[in-house]
Amino acid sequence: MEEDSTRRTRYQRYPSLIASDIEECLDEVQSIGTFATSVTTEQAMNPGLTIEDVGTLGLPLSEREASVVIDASRRAPFGKGSDTIVDETVRKTWEIDAAKLSFKNPKWEKFVSTAVDTAAEDLGVKDVVRGELYKLLLYEEGAMFKPHRDTEKVPGMFGTLVISLPSKHEGGELCLTHGKQVKTFKTADNSDFDLSILAWYADVIHEVKPVTSGYRLVLTYNLVKEHTFSEELPTAANIDNRGENLQTIFRAWNVEVAANRETPKFLCYLLEHDYTDSSLCWRNLKATDQRRAQLVAEACKDTRFHVFLTNLEREVTNSIVEDYPFHYDHECDDEEDEDEEDEEEKDAEIEDNIVEEINRSLKLHHVVDLNGSLKLTSAEIAEDDIVQNEPFAGRDPDDTEEEYTGNEGATSTHWYRNSALLLLPHAEYISFFLKNKLKCGIEAKTDIDTLREKLQRGASDEQSLRDDLVIACRVVLSKDAAPRAAAYDWLHMRNTRPTSETLGSIAHSSVILSDKDLLQLCINQAGDGLTVSSFWEMGRAMTLETWPSMQTWQKVLTAWSIENAVKKFSKISPRMEAVHQFRKGFQESEVSSLNQCRDDAVGQVPDVDLAVWSTRVAGEALNVAPFGVEDGRALVQAAIRYGENMLCNQITPFVQRNISSSQFAVTFLVELLRSEQRGSSLTSRASMQLSNDTVNNTFDFLFSKVATHFNPHWFHKEVQGQQQNSTFRPPPVHEVTQPVKESDDAERIACLYGNAITRKLFDAAQSLLENILANLSTIAVEDFEPIWLPFLRHLTITLSNVSQTFSEPSVQSIFCEILTAYLERMVKMQPPRPADWARATSPCSCSDCHALNTFLANPGQEVGTFPMAEKRRSHLQGKLDYTPIQGQSNHIVRHGSPYTLVVTKDLKHWEKDRNAWQRRVERARRVFSQFDAAILNQILGSKYDDVILMRMIKGPVSTANGRARPTHGQGGPLQGQLPSPWSQRGAPPLQELPVIRQNQQQLPNVDRLPGVSNIPQKRKADIVDLTDN
Repeated sequence: MEEDSTRRTRYQRYPSLIASDIEECLDEVQSIGTFATSVTTEQAMNPGLTIEDVGTLGLPLSEREASVVIDASRRAPFGKGSDTIVDETVRKTWEIDAAKLSFKNPKWEKFVSTAVDTAAEDLGVKDVVRGELYKLLLYEEGAMFKPHRDTEKVPGMFGTLVISLPSKHEGGELCLTHGKQVKTFKTADNSDFDLSILAWYADVIHEVKPVTSGYRLVLTYNLVKEHTFSEELPTAANIDNRGENLQTIFRAWNVEVAANRETPKFLCYLLEHDYTDSSLCWRNLKATDQRRAQLVAEACKDTRFHVFLTNLEREVTNSIVEDYPFHYDHECDDEEDEDEEDEEEKDAEIEDNIVEEINRSLKLHHVVDLNGSLKLTSAEIAEDDIVQNEPFAGRDPDDTEEEYTGNEGATSTHWYRNSALLLLPHAEYISFFLKNKLKCGIEAKTDIDTLREKLQRGASDEQSLRDDLVIACRVVLSKDAAPRAAAYDWLHMRNTRPTSETLGSIAHSSVILSDKDLLQLCINQAGDGLTVSSFWEMGRAMTLETWPSMQTWQKVLTAWSIENAVKKFSKISPRMEAVHQFRKGFQESEVSSLNQCRDDAVGQVPDVDLAVWSTRVAGEALNVAPFGVEDGRALVQAAIRYGENMLCNQITPFVQRNISSSQFAVTFLVELLRSEQRGSSLTSRASMQLSNDTVNNTFDFLFSKVATHFNPHWFHKEVQGQQQNSTFRPPPVHEVTQPVKESDDAERIACLYGNAITRKLFDAAQSLLENILANLSTIAVEDFEPIWLPFLRHLTITLSNVSQTFSEPSVQSIFCEILTAYLERMVKMQPPRPADWARATSPCSCSDCHALNTFLANPGQEVGTFPMAEKRRSHLQGKLDYTPIQGQSNHIVRHGSPYTLVVTKDLKHWEKDRNAWQRRVERARRVFSQFDAAILNQILGSKYDDVILMRMIKGPVSTANGRARPTHGQGGPLQGQLPSPWSQRGAPPLQELPVIRQNQQQLPNVDRLPGVSNIPQKRKADIVDLTDN
């Protein structure tokens, strides 16, 4: 303990000593192996190597057999980013896949297994390792592979083993670099008869130097760990004084962090080897890295520390400003005998360009525990958070990308990557992960729920869990919580509130923790309230500790800000439901349970007091304006829960004040009637029965007012949810293209009308229908199918039930007018077919457009040609294409001088309109088929054919002689297929009109224009010639 005190004193004065002490302790842990190994066997074994479709190779490899291998091979690619490419300036060698290879020598497999075990031992790997054959490679003269790392080809791969087979060659040395260590292995010595076996870790940078003569033939194997040991981290049998020193460091560091002193909140220790995200776990660590991770994990156990594995990436962006110290003479470009030394001097001068750093970032990504379970995807850190001092100084980047930006010079971005151990004191554990999750846009509700559930289960470390839960809640709520340096720069935190679900979880936790300040902070953050379910949880979490003796409901709930939390909701329905859920939850709480069995009055909180509070707060919810269906239902539920007194004295006057909010008022009346029908099924401990007389009187009192102020626009989806607005504006009209779902409003309006008829409120019912008819011209088109046509369908059922005749004028009128408005506004009139070739003209008054307009307005001319220069042609094309002028197409005949703009009138625009109309007709047919044909026939009478058979929207179709005749089909949507609205589909008839010509003697014959074979040849075209213009 004396040593702990000494370290704390040192760390108070010099916080940076924490990192240096950890570095010193871990650097002493050394590997028992090496990063690369090689061995040469003087008595080479012939493997009996056999290649599919080639046969068995003789060894040593001869010139002839080398040619056979090359013929059976392909050029070896390499990976660059996410791409796999072939570039002989980077890698030049031949390869054959393992699937095409086999070995006739039965002893070869055992030989390879022995070689793999030896290599694993030399590399310091104690797991069971297997070698997987990967490729056969042949390096001919000039073949090489520039510096690179091997990728993880299979799960568990940690290294590569190469067996160089007997084949005489020179060169081809293997150069391996790991950190500051460099090894070079030669396979050329005695290569004609000996076998060379090489092995190295996959993350080691290595290079195959060019082969200067002969052929280098090698088999490559992937070294893969067999995970036969437990997933759990084994206990270090040889934990020594380094582990004890590390524990002392951690304990002293914990004290300094808890005291909120300027000490590191976490540190990253860079590992010797690099690992992919998929292989990052303790069992895949190599040699020294594994021993160091094990040492740290053991030290964490009794010191409330946490260790994780992560990949770290440092990104540096530089601006390169070119500085030319010499004069560049363009006249020397063609000289081929320029002195080579001068070129090297210039290159050196260019390399001395000014480099200015413009951006630097350091991030952790893929943070996992020692078993490889993902804990965090990304976290920003500072370079001071790395244990090693200046770890990137003098180091070459792992990746570089340059971008040139014209005269402004170039930018270069360098990436440095490392795997690392992440060391976290427990006091910073929750804060670190939650803050970085929030930066990544990940909600913290799951983390808070997990901590709270552990606390509620009664864990042994209860105080620690309470502290963690408070930290978690405050991190989510406050951007000022636990401030620190760049790694926790809250300016970069996402600028959005936590979700209502997360806030609800925090509110629940606040009551569990008996922390009123935390609850108030949570409520302040809630923009439109917490989740309704969180009020049940808060009510149920009330305990005797939360509830001091001799306090009334009003005092307690004011102290806990429950009423303020309710008022955060901007709508009636969640306010009402929140009050109900809190009361319901409290009735299941510890306080309520004890009250039922206590005799003393001190501290007792009768449920009747809660009922009084609930009624008052629910009544105060009526101070906000209604928002539609949900609020209508909520008021009926409130009447059932709080009794007829609230219905008559508060709810009914409120509905009357907001009577013009039709969707809300209709929903309230319909739900009120249904509550009467459901009766006692709705009653509960917190519910009361409404008498039939009260329901009926309320309905009769309000219905006439609802009918008088009924406005169908309030049922439009873009208006639903808006508050009452005296300056209501009809919604914009939209074209309906997709199938729609029927709205519940349709059935409610029909139900309301039917009940009015049953109660003999005929005048008010008539007023309701009249208000619908008065607004038909402004009802949104997209509301017909989900609301007003289903309303008619439900109305037929309702009228049948109330025995009202379908021959009533008001009923016939509402059916006829709604169906007619639907056809006229949604299906629309049949688009008339053009009677001639006359088209709209351009508004431009220039001479070229005048000639163009003359052609366009001519009802008898189909094709026009306009030979002219490019600028004039482009002007005309702009008027044709971008005005645009419908019913024409144009193209340029690129022959002769000048080129010719050819304009052809067509029917495409009309055909498009016709096809769209036909689709709308078919849609209407499907909608009408949902009605009972007999009832519709009875209601519509003589108008049935015009409406249901849609004759009213079928316009005249031109005949060949130019006169129009109506087209009526046989049958209708309820009696058969809709008639085809088209009797013919030829070109429109053309009238004989005077031909407009300019410069008759220069008029070209369109049939003789070269390259004009695609001009329509239905008739001889009349030509407008602008050559003279």
